[in-house]
Amino acid sequence: MNEFDFKGKNAVITGAGSGIGRELCIQLAKEGCNISAADINEKGLRETEDAVRAAGKNIICYITDVSDRKQIFEFAEKTIYYNNSIDIVINNAGVAMSDVPAENIDFKDFEWMMNINLWGVVNTAKAFIGSLKKSRDSYLVNTSSIYGIFAMKNAAAYTTSKFAVRGFSEALVQELHGTSVNVMTVYPGGIKTNIAKNSRWIGETGDTDGQKRQLARFENSAKTEPEDAAKQILQAMKRRKKRLLIGKDARFMDLYVRINPSGYDRFVREHILKEKQR
Repeated sequence: MNEFDFKGKNAVITGAGSGIGRELCIQLAKEGCNISAADINEKGLRETEDAVRAAGKNIICYITDVSDRKQIFEFAEKTIYYNNSIDIVINNAGVAMSDVPAENIDFKDFEWMMNINLWGVVNTAKAFIGSLKKSRDSYLVNTSSIYGIFAMKNAAAYTTSKFAVRGFSEALVQELHGTSVNVMTVYPGGIKTNIAKNSRWIGETGDTDGQKRQLARFENSAKTEPEDAAKQILQAMKRRKKRLLIGKDARFMDLYVRINPSGYDRFVREHILKEKQR
């Protein structure tokens, strides 16, 4: 099968204001794509715009909340009208939450997580699938997580959202088979992005010691640079992959869960949680 060709294609990236999203904008632009970038963070989005333009490429930015269905469909209408068609959609926007047991999560916080991590993906996919199907060769990329492979204590809301993205994406692989749309799910492990700093902190206010400890643990476990993660995503798209694991941690846990699907919780307790507590 021939490689997926980026040149001249119109690409939409959500969560483009930092991290992997920003790097995807830069690298896709260098590959010859026309970029439409979306993020709720205007400052971060403008920084992405500056970075892409500094590379001598064009980009159009839209301040958009992916959890707001009306905003997403208006964003889709504008981008499709401006570009005539959309060939690539990468659902990268996502949020996290501080460690908290499921019984202690307020429903409003659980819903906030699901609205962005799950409904943001569903909203964007549904807004653009029609245009993607009209393209001769297109790609829909949805970002799950290593926590879409295995569940983690005190991360029920995040885990639920990422398992749901996995299920939604795998259903789309089957539904869009035979069309021009390639579908890929991405499972990043620890990536050096701002997602932890932008987490919703439950039961804590200000710059507490608890926040500092959690941020330090995240930064210690985040081994992959956003630039490298974005590069891996583009390479996987070129090869028309349906599934991408980013990082040794994601690849290891994927293999471990396949081997021991009903007993991996013991490994998580005895190794991962102990490591997190250091």
